[in-house]
Amino acid sequence: WATDDNPLRDPEKRDFRPTDTSAVIDRGVKVFVPWGLARTVGEWHFRLHPRDPSTVLGYDAYIQPFHKHHEHLRLNSAVPKNNLHGDGFTAAMYMESPLESWVKSALRFDRAHYLSLPHATLIRDFKLESGRGKRRKVETVSGSKRKTVDMSTNNFLMEVILMAEPDGMIAGKIDEKAGYALMVNPAGKVALMLRSGGAQAVTTSSVSIADGRWHHVLAEVDREEGAVTFYIDGQKAVAMTAGTLPAASESLSNTADFVVGKGFAGAIDYLRVSRCTLSEAATSIDELMAWEFNGPHLYDFAGRPPTGGVRDAGALEHPTISGRQPIRYTPPVVKQSAEDEAKVVTKKVFKRGPERMVKTYDWGVVSVPREVRIGDDIDFQVCFGTETIPRAMYLQVDLHGWAGRKRLSTIGRAARVRITPGVTSPYEVRVKVRKREGLTHVAVVFYVSPDGGYNTRILGGQIPVKLK
Repeated sequence: WATDDNPLRDPEKRDFRPTDTSAVIDRGVKVFVPWGLARTVGEWHFRLHPRDPSTVLGYDAYIQPFHKHHEHLRLNSAVPKNNLHGDGFTAAMYMESPLESWVKSALRFDRAHYLSLPHATLIRDFKLESGRGKRRKVETVSGSKRKTVDMSTNNFLMEVILMAEPDGMIAGKIDEKAGYALMVNPAGKVALMLRSGGAQAVTTSSVSIADGRWHHVLAEVDREEGAVTFYIDGQKAVAMTAGTLPAASESLSNTADFVVGKGFAGAIDYLRVSRCTLSEAATSIDELMAWEFNGPHLYDFAGRPPTGGVRDAGALEHPTISGRQPIRYTPPVVKQSAEDEAKVVTKKVFKRGPERMVKTYDWGVVSVPREVRIGDDIDFQVCFGTETIPRAMYLQVDLHGWAGRKRLSTIGRAARVRITPGVTSPYEVRVKVRKREGLTHVAVVFYVSPDGGYNTRILGGQIPVKLK
């Protein structure tokens, strides 16, 4: 969005507080910022991928011994990405969550669909490049050297924020001989299965999370101590183990894919797998919870919480006013291209003056000539506010005519123009006034809709134009 009014009180004198009518009020967003852990080998925010809803991007960045040069850390590095994929997931399966307000950040699972990270991706060899010209070096790295979500004899933890129904696998990498799996049992309690050499143990918490609410779960495995610890919403939960936990020397490594949500019903917002315990990461559950759910990213730069529950955009929160304020905005006139009769106009001032009729709406502003002659083009201009158009739309401009009080049919129609969300530059459409018997006056009728149809319009209007 953009505004004609300075949203800050007196920035030249370093007063960056919002004004009482500032456009920044309640236009901030809420984001989730995880607390840092050591040796994170898998991290996923379940945000909607706009081009591929079947993919959940991996966010982990674990510097390992093969990272010998800063260029190895580039985003386009050849190190295999830990993206999750699953057939059958659609955009409709993503939902809003309490953690973030800027995107749909949680994915619903229906027991029939699940995500996976192939074992073949985890062990794939890759090449790392560094240097330029004569100093360019290419090194082939064996996939076996890469530390991944395939656990061996190491300690590890799994952190997840979810809303769950009873019975189903949250995440894990396990086959019939070895591995691990974090689950919700039929009673709605969190359980962790560890398997090695075909023998297995299941440790179950005493707390049910199948209550229709969001929960934070952290399961920690200390191989040396032979202990599994659960923290539910930051509180250590009593747990019981059925079977014998694998000895510290017994590997959990296997060739199965890492899977998320297999047979699971509910929603997952965030998942992380680290090859460490909390103590090895030099932190505690209290510190982690304090940061993630009460950290500085949820306050302004002065440490103030949101007024009314929604953050203002910018560094400082208005201390007393909440609720979005109206935006007054006069867009610059730089015309975007359109088809056929909708011509490109650049570096052109929005047309005003005594010969023009300028009409302001709560969603934007329109300009048309007050008078035209038969045979002239009516140059219709419209500017939309930055929050007016929610997605790609079409602008249709028609010309209606009258013979006295008798309405004639549509006497002119411009080619529809595609409208881009957030674009405030003026759109200009030209419609010719054609001769019709008895024509006495005309009106420009315009509307915006997803398909260019009148019945599906989200906004529109009609402006009369006199005939000379």
